Amino acid sequence: DAAFSLTPGTVSQPVRTLYGWHLIKVENTVSGNAIDDRQGLAMARQALDQQRQAQATAAALQRLRAASKIERVAER
Repeated sequence: DAAFSLTPGTVSQPVRTLYGWHLIKVENTVSGNAIDDRQGLAMARQALDQQRQAQATAAALQRLRAASKIERVAER
């Protein structure tokens, strides 16, 4: 909340987090677009689908490497 209440060019009072004490300086702000719940849910589903696909691809590649005999020969 401390970061979002500041205006550009200002520095916050010390803010405590799990990682210690911090000062927050806002140099610039950019307004974003508000999304409704339906759009947010669709974006979250898409992100989860992409994450699951990446995990499945990595697991499949690992299985293929484990099942293969790969011999590397140095070029002469």
